[in-house]
Amino acid sequence: MPLLGCNRLSPPSKEALERELLRLQLVSDEEQVLVLEKLWSWLRYESTRRSMVELGILPVLACLIRNGSKEVRVNAVMTLSMLTRGPNLFVESNVGPSILCLLEFLREETDEFAKKEAISGLCRLLYKESHVQIAQRYDLTILRTLTSPFEHVRKKLSELRQKLGLQSSAPSENGSVAKTCAFVNAVETSIPSSSSTSQSLVS
Repeated sequence: MPLLGCNRLSPPSKEALERELLRLQLVSDEEQVLVLEKLWSWLRYESTRRSMVELGILPVLACLIRNGSKEVRVNAVMTLSMLTRGPNLFVESNVGPSILCLLEFLREETDEFAKKEAISGLCRLLYKESHVQIAQRYDLTILRTLTSPFEHVRKKLSELRQKLGLQSSAPSENGSVAKTCAFVNAVETSIPSSSSTSQSLVS
């Protein structure tokens, strides 16, 4: 079943975006997930991405990533990650808080799909040297120690470390992580995702 808003033939109006952004701050966790799904479905439009940033969605997403339920947090990260597709929506005045909340998310999140979205978002945020310098002001320990049994996550993490000039201090991939990869990959499709929304948004 398509997500709400996926059948739109044109970008939503700025008034519609304002209404949904206001709802996002007032409704319950369950309704927040639905609003985030709708916003996410509109983000294929460049004009919508720009309007959302102009309307002040970034602080709202940062708050949800820090304080929301697990499903809300994952959806908020996916929305922020989609916003990083730009172009050039993130400047020195707003990139720092976005980098920080994604780093905080990675310290706590265990869902591999959500981690990949956060890492991909961080990679795209570092498209300017000044953004790299801002990121380097924060505690990047999690990026040195983070690992994953999934190759696509490790590749994105390696790309992010390269951008930041970091050395990995995670366990060797020839060790316990590598030994579990074949087993985890074999059973991956048989285990339900920890986030039903993750499944819906990639369908």
